[in-house]
Amino acid sequence: MNTVRPSRRDSVFTTLTNYLIVGGLLTCAVVGVLQLGLKIAPAWNVGYIPWLCFSVALESAYMTRYVRYGKLPAPWYVLRGVEVVTLFLITRSVLGLVRGPQSPPAVHPLYSAFDNELFALVLMVALVWLASWLLTSNLLNLEVIDPTLDREIIKDVAEAQVSSRQSLITFMAIIGVVLAFFAALIHTSPQPERATPYSLWHVLVYFLLALILIGRTRLALLRAGWMWENVPIGRGVGGRWITYIVLLLIVALSVAVVLPTQYSLGLLGTLGYIFSLIVALIQVIIYVLMALIYALLSLFLPNVQRASPPQMPAPLPFSAPETPSAAPPTISEFAQSLIFWIVFLVIAGYVAAQYL
Repeated sequence: MNTVRPSRRDSVFTTLTNYLIVGGLLTCAVVGVLQLGLKIAPAWNVGYIPWLCFSVALESAYMTRYVRYGKLPAPWYVLRGVEVVTLFLITRSVLGLVRGPQSPPAVHPLYSAFDNELFALVLMVALVWLASWLLTSNLLNLEVIDPTLDREIIKDVAEAQVSSRQSLITFMAIIGVVLAFFAALIHTSPQPERATPYSLWHVLVYFLLALILIGRTRLALLRAGWMWENVPIGRGVGGRWITYIVLLLIVALSVAVVLPTQYSLGLLGTLGYIFSLIVALIQVIIYVLMALIYALLSLFLPNVQRASPPQMPAPLPFSAPETPSAAPPTISEFAQSLIFWIVFLVIAGYVAAQYL
């Protein structure tokens, strides 16, 4: 029995770039977990784990696509079960090759009767596999809608795509928050002397890839709207869309890198200065009003005993936090920091409104 598919398959280029982005996202998340693991067990050999997890993410993505569109020789859960067993055997074999032929207790302090290193590795691989399955399933739901379908079917599929996109964004946001929390936890914890500083590039790359993927899913929703309105769509729209997104993010990242930051105040420090200026302005307004009232009373009631003229209130002892070794910021530094944070918040709000 023939069934009508609500969507067509994306091109090979679109599929490959989507799955590479998914693999990059999950690899960045794994790097954050490994940095935290190295704080607990510095002797852990983790150099091969990101590459292994990236490969698992790609395999899970393509297997998810095959289960969705391919002619399966067996039920999908049987194929997935065989996949899980195969990945477990590969993971265990890779760990054995990394350890080498030496006796594990003499070489690996993590080794015990219960293999903690194998358990941690299998757990990470399993989470990457599940996350790639979930992300790819949502991406498959966002593939190009078949324009030959009935308009009511197109409307229903477009509504389902909106839900899939929200699930995709929510899942990536949760991973990003956890990744940022791990990075903050690592950098705020005390570090031993001569310790190699932990990098934050994986967090930056994660959010950069997430924005690219969110931008691509935005195109899927726009295509559904264009089909509903019978707007012709060119073949090169998808390629130009991803090109412009990448160029825009690269330009924004380049500007952020080259901008000077030595004058920059923190967001809380800038807000503190703004609050103190608002309080000072309110005090000036109150002083002016009291002075006007006093002057009017002096004109109309010259013989009435009055109190002394109002005095300008002293400003509140509030200032932005500053380090003991740093001098207080000047007005120019405050103005530049204020402009920086205004531009940053405007761009962040615009990106959130356009992409989310």
